[in-house]
Amino acid sequence: MVYMVLLSRLIVMVFSKCTYYIRAVKKDIKSMKVRTQLHGDIPVLTVSGDMMNDARSGEIHTRIKDLIKNNHNKVVIDLGKVAWLASVGLGAILASYTSLKNAGGDLKLARSTRKIRSVLIFTQLTKILKDYDTVDEAIVSFTIV
Repeated sequence: MVYMVLLSRLIVMVFSKCTYYIRAVKKDIKSMKVRTQLHGDIPVLTVSGDMMNDARSGEIHTRIKDLIKNNHNKVVIDLGKVAWLASVGLGAILASYTSLKNAGGDLKLARSTRKIRSVLIFTQLTKILKDYDTVDEAIVSFTIV
C-alpha cells in the first residue's frame, strides 16, 4: 500500500514537471510567417519563425503552387529568419521542390542558419537542394548553366 502511494506521488510529480516543460516549449515556439517578394522575375519566399506546424508549413507549398500557376517556376526560399525546422517543414520544402521540378523549374534555398544547415546535411537533402549564403547568390544561380 505504501508503494502505491509513493508511486502515485511520483507519477504526479513527473507529470507536472512534463506539463511545465511542454508549456515552456510551446511558449518559445515562434509562429511561422511567409512573405513573397519578386526580385526581378524570381519570387523569393522569406520565411520567419519556426517551421514546426503542419498547417503553417503547408502554406509554403500552397504559395509555390500559386506561383507555378502564375508562370513562376524558379523560386528562392530565404530561411535566414527560421529558428527551427521540423519534419513537417522539410516535407513542405520537398513538396515545393517536387512541384517546381515537375513544372520545369527549380528551388534554391538561401541564408540557412547553422541549425537548418545541419538538418539539411544530416538528412542528405543538400544533395538535391542547393543552399546559398545570400538571396542574391541564389537568384544568380538560376542564370548559371
